[in-house]
Amino acid sequence: MRKLYVLLFIIWTLKRVSLAKEHGIFTVKEHTVLDESKGKGENFCIAYNPDNTTLPTEVSLKPLLDLSSSILCVDPVHPESFHGKVVIVQGGNCSLLENALIAQKHGAQAIVISVTKPHSMKFNGSEELSIQVAIIFRDDIKLIKNIGNNLVAGLSVPDQPNIDYNMAVIWIMATGTAVVGALWGGSSAHKAATRKKKKEIRRGTADNEETDKDEEEEDSNDSVPITPVVVVVWVCMIVIVLLLMFFLYDYFVYIIIGLYSLGAVHGMYICLSPLVLVIFPFKARIKILPCKKDTKNRPLVVSVVLVIFCIVFVAVWFYYRHADFAWILLDIMGIAFCISILKTIRINSFKTCFLLLSLLFFYDIFMVFITPYLTKTGESIMVEVATGSGGTKEQIPVLLQVPRLSTSVYSVCYATAYSMLGFGDILIPGLLISHCYAFDLKVNSKRIYLITTSIAYGIGLLLTFLALAIMQIGQPALLYLVPTTVGTALLVAKYRGEVRHLWNGCLDKKDEDDGDSNAVSSCPSSRMAEEGQNTCHKRASSNSDSDILEPLIESEILNVHIN
Repeated sequence: MRKLYVLLFIIWTLKRVSLAKEHGIFTVKEHTVLDESKGKGENFCIAYNPDNTTLPTEVSLKPLLDLSSSILCVDPVHPESFHGKVVIVQGGNCSLLENALIAQKHGAQAIVISVTKPHSMKFNGSEELSIQVAIIFRDDIKLIKNIGNNLVAGLSVPDQPNIDYNMAVIWIMATGTAVVGALWGGSSAHKAATRKKKKEIRRGTADNEETDKDEEEEDSNDSVPITPVVVVVWVCMIVIVLLLMFFLYDYFVYIIIGLYSLGAVHGMYICLSPLVLVIFPFKARIKILPCKKDTKNRPLVVSVVLVIFCIVFVAVWFYYRHADFAWILLDIMGIAFCISILKTIRINSFKTCFLLLSLLFFYDIFMVFITPYLTKTGESIMVEVATGSGGTKEQIPVLLQVPRLSTSVYSVCYATAYSMLGFGDILIPGLLISHCYAFDLKVNSKRIYLITTSIAYGIGLLLTFLALAIMQIGQPALLYLVPTTVGTALLVAKYRGEVRHLWNGCLDKKDEDDGDSNAVSSCPSSRMAEEGQNTCHKRASSNSDSDILEPLIESEILNVHIN
């Protein structure tokens, strides 16, 4: 693992060297007002190479010479007009260095070269430069022309906060969502495993056939188990969807928005149903057919009203999704969606969790750190898709986002006005935490695995934000979340002597009995033989419902069906 992190540091260093550019601010104002604190003016984002250009922290305004429609590959017709001015030219067939040397030759104070796409600022012979050199996107030139005709401009790198306060809001939402979803999902997984064990005990009894059928239906609606084969197929599908989003963003983004809207309706219903049924315990059901005698499967009136509310909520977000307040609705939907997924999906063994997190660990690293070397723009596929790489204004909604709270002139350099965290960075570690909680319930360990992995998740997320602040480039969050959560779970298991049981102990498999038909051992016999001890905790497997952990959040919803 240490070698991997060293390799990633080398890749990050090479990326910084190959691109060799930092962001700065290009300030443009009317010439009649030289005081930078007054008058009409605009800030624009520029890129420069700190190895050959030094920019001040305080802007110094100089007359602006706009030659943005010209290519400076040869000496200008009126070279005297360059003296002491900031010159804007259009990038052309010659190199940036040639543009800069010609401007320097005729006394220009700085040169800003307009480009249509990200451009490398690393070029040989830069030791000959003594003027400021930067690039700016061509679309910004049109905005500069609208400011006025007689302008002054300057280049600077003002001090900026390394991290935004909205990261704290994202941390609270992500950690809370992962823990709440893990609690619900872990209890559901434990209940499903307990019901399966009790069904095996009752197997062969004719009187319980109807009960077994009801429990099988309840299990099918309660959670969906994930096997290693499903994990591999799942990861392959994630890769395919990401590539489709990258190459066909303008079309595929609407499919994602539509599918997510359906998932958000379902997620909000799953999360709100227990609360609504407690507050409004009405048993009235809708009569679909007057002659239908079986009223058990008819939907509750309260449930139908809740479904309508969820649909309206998502529809309001969809209509106002470009409004300034839409992020609040999106985050509410996202939290409910993630919790419902963690409640529904069940991973039966830790080794399946390890396989899933390991595959997505390398997937995240590749898509963020490696793909910039494979794309024409030099940007990672993951960042391009998350921030919206197409010509449309649409953005994929499968993420939490919070507006930037700190005021900074560098806001013009941000690809988006929001800080974002993808659902995968919540769901993938959340599935591990959920499994650890189910294991807690299985071995009666007083939630030690839940608590430690939840803390590890929070620490891993903080490390992600710290790396983002230091490197100032998009980070693969799973690079930090997977080692902290998986490593913590294994360390706790090592300390408790339960590594083999945690790794191999499937939650839905009946444990081996230790000479008592009414006792279920919390650890396999192989571990007992290996350690030479019989100190495994035992739990009486009573047939009474009081022995099954049924949290209040599920007590009313299990028998509610919508037809």
